[in-house]
Amino acid sequence: EADEEHGFSSHLMEGAVRWMRRWLMGIDAADLDTATVQLAHEDTLCTPEGQVLLMPGTKSVFELNLEYEQDLADARTELRETEDPEELRRRIRKIAGIRELHDIPFPGVQKKGSLAREGYQIDKLLLTWDTDISIPGILFRPPSPGGESVLYLSDQGKTGAGLPGGPIEDLVREGKTVLAVDARGTGETATTPWRYLNSLEWMGPDVAEFFIAYMLDKTILGMRAEDILVSARFLASLSDPEKSARLHLVAEGTLGPPALHAAALEPGLFASLELHRSIQSWADAVRTPVTRNVLVNAVHGALRNYDLPDLEGLFGPKKILVLNPRKPGEKTISGRATQ
Repeated sequence: EADEEHGFSSHLMEGAVRWMRRWLMGIDAADLDTATVQLAHEDTLCTPEGQVLLMPGTKSVFELNLEYEQDLADARTELRETEDPEELRRRIRKIAGIRELHDIPFPGVQKKGSLAREGYQIDKLLLTWDTDISIPGILFRPPSPGGESVLYLSDQGKTGAGLPGGPIEDLVREGKTVLAVDARGTGETATTPWRYLNSLEWMGPDVAEFFIAYMLDKTILGMRAEDILVSARFLASLSDPEKSARLHLVAEGTLGPPALHAAALEPGLFASLELHRSIQSWADAVRTPVTRNVLVNAVHGALRNYDLPDLEGLFGPKKILVLNPRKPGEKTISGRATQ
């Protein structure tokens, strides 16, 4: 460590050389000559023209990944045909970092206000669990609730879909109770991008948070899936026990893959799943030279075991509706996927 500006100072050089000599040579001494030598350009080249891809017979990392993904696809096909679904669910939970529903605390709920809109009631809520995890939500209550409820998630935030004349109002007027929440990193909980600013178009607004989670052995997708499960269980608890309740899950944009994970891992909690503007597979991303805003849903090592379509199979014969699927190379502007 050095109390210096970012760089590779003589103090840090000494530490690096000492480490190398200690572990590669068995000599615990730096023996460092700090004099800097400026090499000529041709002396720095490791290949004839300074670029591996200019050599005959070479392959890019993209091409190598395509070949690797084909091998993984064959292995996934075999897993689908031979592995017990519960064993696959166990494996997915471990890879994506998603706990079983009974291991996630039931949330404490604070009511933050309410208002009446023509024909229904709106309650503003804050759901809190795991001591310090809180997400805001809006509960839409019809005057005469039926036996159906909807958990509605949008990567553009809970407010937009709940405006008068929006899709949530249509559901409430059908007699459905609707809970819209801001999963972590969306709506009220979204952060202002603060790092990798020149890469946001491709890597998305959550790129810094993605890498922080990755270094902590967590996934943004897994944390959001747990937000969905917590919210769904709370919504289910509001149903009249005398009625045969059905809970539907709707997710938009980048919240599609977390919702698909939640539904596949806890299929008994949901009656149906509806996805809007969601990517359809990670394999598609591997096959796309330039992707946009798919990093947030990347899960290390997932393709060795499963892809998103495999999760649809785990959800079972229940209804899955996919509307306006987004290709990994498309970018999202104001909630709409465009070329």
